[in-house]
Amino acid sequence: MNAETFFLTLFLGWYISCYGIPQNLLPLLLQFYHKFDEFFYYYNNIIYPEYFNLNDYTLEKGEVEGEV
Repeated sequence: MNAETFFLTLFLGWYISCYGIPQNLLPLLLQFYHKFDEFFYYYNNIIYPEYFNLNDYTLEKGEVEGEV
C-alpha cells in the first residue's frame, strides 16, 4: 500500500466518522444493498436449492414451532 492510498483511506474514515455519509450517497448504497441481496439469494438458490425450498416444510398437528 502506498502513502497516497493510506492517507486517502485515513481521510475518508475521519470524514465519515465526523460528518457521516453524504446524503446523496445513501440512495446509491441502498440500491447496491438491494441488488446484492437479490444476487445473493438468486445464486444461493441455484447452488443449494434444498435450503431455500420452504414449501416442503410442514408442521404436524401436534408439533410446536421451534422444537426440533
